[in-house]
Amino acid sequence: MALLSHKTDAQEIELIITGNAMKNFHKVLRKNLKIESMSYSFETELVSRDRQGYVEERQCACTVPDFTLQKVSKVIFYTENIANYINNSFTKIYNRKVFDKIIPVVIAYLLAHETVHVFQVQVGRLTRDIHEGEKKLSYKERPTEIEADNRALEIMKNCDIFTLKICNLVKERKCADSKDVDELMKSFKEE
Repeated sequence: MALLSHKTDAQEIELIITGNAMKNFHKVLRKNLKIESMSYSFETELVSRDRQGYVEERQCACTVPDFTLQKVSKVIFYTENIANYINNSFTKIYNRKVFDKIIPVVIAYLLAHETVHVFQVQVGRLTRDIHEGEKKLSYKERPTEIEADNRALEIMKNCDIFTLKICNLVKERKCADSKDVDELMKSFKEE
């Protein structure tokens, strides 16, 4: 009998993003990054689209700045893109409890990453000129993205080993291979 991998969907992602646990985590992030004075909306959409209307499958979330006012208008999470990312990156996870724990960890990491972008806008490390200049670089080479990933990982550093392993996979944009799955299974603890 073949093992089937587990799947999540946009609706489940939406419920987690809009749930109390993520709202509380967001409050903690805002306080720790000292961006409580920044006012912006927190939204979800199914997919990200480019200027021509084509779906951008790899974008899970984005921060929408208003550079003229040195603030952020909104942070958007693309629920179907996140679900697809999780389903494709953790396809070798056959244990439902492990898979279910991965989902909020990925979302928390993405939230931390985007909240760092809000911080960058507030302190002037992400401006229109910087943003335009970084468009010439690949995503992994952009200093603001490197900082957001590193700070997000730093934010998550006090978590358990399982959570840190997931965060590192997301940071590296890496699918969990057999070795990663073995390490995740060994570090997984039921709550």
